[in-house]
Amino acid sequence: MHLFYTPDINNEGCFLNESESKHCIKVLRLKADDKITLLDGKGTLYIAKVQEPNPRNCKVKIIEKKRRL
Repeated sequence: MHLFYTPDINNEGCFLNESESKHCIKVLRLKADDKITLLDGKGTLYIAKVQEPNPRNCKVKIIEKKRRL
């Protein structure tokens, strides 16, 4: 699974910033329902699914809060 950094994660989901969104959609060519891993910079990992594959503002839905590092 691909790892993305986003500090603004809530329990339901979030939007990746423009740089991460572009990398997710244009470079890695991820589609809706593809799973990714998010890191919030506070030691918590999240498993998420791509909901809206927009290269400027990709929306993801949190599936599972994994652990604190």
